[in-house]
Parts: sequence; C-alpha cells; structure tokens
Amino acid sequence: MHIFQFSDGLARAKKSGYIKKRRKKGEKKEYAEWLFLSKNFEVVFEINANWVSDFQENLARVYYDDYIAFIDKTGNEVAKIENNNINNIDWIDDFKEGLARAQFKDGTMCYFDKEGKIVYRTQ
Repeated sequence: MHIFQFSDGLARAKKSGYIKKRRKKGEKKEYAEWLFLSKNFEVVFEINANWVSDFQENLARVYYDDYIAFIDKTGNEVAKIENNNINNIDWIDDFKEGLARAQFKDGTMCYFDKEGKIVYRTQ
C-alpha cells in the first residue's frame, strides 16, 4: 500500500494496482483500489477507480474509464464531467475558489463549476 500526504484532513492510499494482463483493443482496465484515511489512519471510505486526487476545497477528482467525478469526503459523487467532454479533455485541475480549470485536446481551456457544468470556455 502507498499512502499519500494528508490534504483537507484525509490521506489517499493506493491499496492495489492494475491487474496486468494483455487486453484486446477497447477492453477496459481493472480499476485500482483506493482508500481515504483519517488522521487516526482509519479507513473513511474505499473507492475503485483508475486514479484519485487529494482533497481540495472538500472535493477530490476521481478518474474512471468513461468519466471524471468529483467526490465529497464520504465518497459520494457531487459532480460528474460527462462522456462528451471527457474524451476531449487533456487535463483538469482541482477546485480553486469554486472552479476547476481544464484544458481540451484542441488547446482551448474551460472552467467547470462544482456541478460539473462548463461556466467559461476559450475560443
């Protein structure tokens, strides 16, 4: 298990990695097991995903094959970046001052609100 630094009162830990196997084109990966730990090192919740971020502004990014979700400190999804955007997103930041910045593969940028909606996009 690999434990990351504490952020917003919780530490993320990667319990397991991907199962290595030969995949056919289009076949999805097995998700990794992630834990979020309290400062007493007790498991607050578990989640299976490709990758998770630290908490910022009480939200963490969770990457799945088909979408990115933002979760609260109980593991519930509070915002979801839909499929039509995720395939075109190059990267997305944590929330700062209520907005998450993202860059699309075409070089344009946008800001998402905490409901997963684009509030501004460059041309």
